[in-house]
Amino acid sequence: MERERLGNGRYRVFLSDEELQDWGLSFERLSGRSPCTRALLSALLVAASEGEPLSADGMTAEVFPVEGGCFLLFSGEGGEPFAGEPTPFCAAFCDVDALFSFCKAAGVLTSPHSALVTYENRLWLLLTPHPEEAGRAAVLLSEWDCFVACGKAPAAFLAEHGTLVFADNALQRLNEAG
Repeated sequence: MERERLGNGRYRVFLSDEELQDWGLSFERLSGRSPCTRALLSALLVAASEGEPLSADGMTAEVFPVEGGCFLLFSGEGGEPFAGEPTPFCAAFCDVDALFSFCKAAGVLTSPHSALVTYENRLWLLLTPHPEEAGRAAVLLSEWDCFVACGKAPAAFLAEHGTLVFADNALQRLNEAG
């Protein structure tokens, strides 16, 4: 594990694939609902604090894959510096039917930005709902069997490394097509 305090309440941690396996995890199996993931994140926060008090209140964790492992970016220590700022959700769907089903249910969301990207044989819906609808978007995504990453880092990674299908209004376009 490599860790670095970036300042301004931000920490970056690199975990190798082997370290993830030691926790019974892989990048694809990281989930906020998983007890293994929660235990790992708790241990990482303790390690990142290096003896200094570190509060998880208002803390967000962004995870994105890199060769040989993944990076975790913790931000917002002890508060909510990003309150009111839109949070991108990146949802990976294994098949088109699940994607269309989600889009139909999510059609009630007014998203200022949504894009569709393919990456590693998955369809990724990048959805940035209005801040007041972020909770509803998170609940909707939790009802589907899909991997979800939140934050700007995973969205930027997918935008850079994925293949763009729809640059904007993907949610609306897919909802109309489904």
